[in-house]
Amino acid sequence: VGWYSWAEAAAWWEKIQGPPLRPDELRTFVNTVLAETYRVKGEAPEWQSLYRRKEAYPVGQVPRGGYVLFAGTDVQPDRLETEVLAFGRNMESWSVLFQVHPGDTATEAPWKELEKLRASLFPLESGGSLTLRMHAVDCGYRSNEVLNWVRQRPQHQVVAFRGIPNQQAFVGQSKATDVTLSGR
Repeated sequence: VGWYSWAEAAAWWEKIQGPPLRPDELRTFVNTVLAETYRVKGEAPEWQSLYRRKEAYPVGQVPRGGYVLFAGTDVQPDRLETEVLAFGRNMESWSVLFQVHPGDTATEAPWKELEKLRASLFPLESGGSLTLRMHAVDCGYRSNEVLNWVRQRPQHQVVAFRGIPNQQAFVGQSKATDVTLSGR
């Protein structure tokens, strides 16, 4: 029935079974032909065990054991999304705050809200407060706006980065990026 025959579906199924096994084509087949969700089998823990490890702490407060704060911001056409993370010993981490700054990111409004967050003091559960140690902003979208905003802040506090799938995290000095008159 329709434009795609059972024979074509069966032939594709046989082809992706290998050899060699083609996992990307298998995912496409399951999603598009079978109309099912493809589930990746791996070493991920069951959600119940992660749920049991949760800790209760107030949003915006650094839990006991958190010593340094980092923030990451994703840039979208209509908003900035920022998460503030606290890190402690042995790379233990806590999500302290997630904030959305709505507004056209080609305008100043969401960037002003982001600046207010950068200037915030985050109270420690044990008393005192912390400020952000480092802030990374993704420049994969609205690159010019992001790079201009980052250039106006201290390099040891704010960096631009471009997310690259399946790559190890890179930490280091940023490099200058110039934009030509044609926008490249």
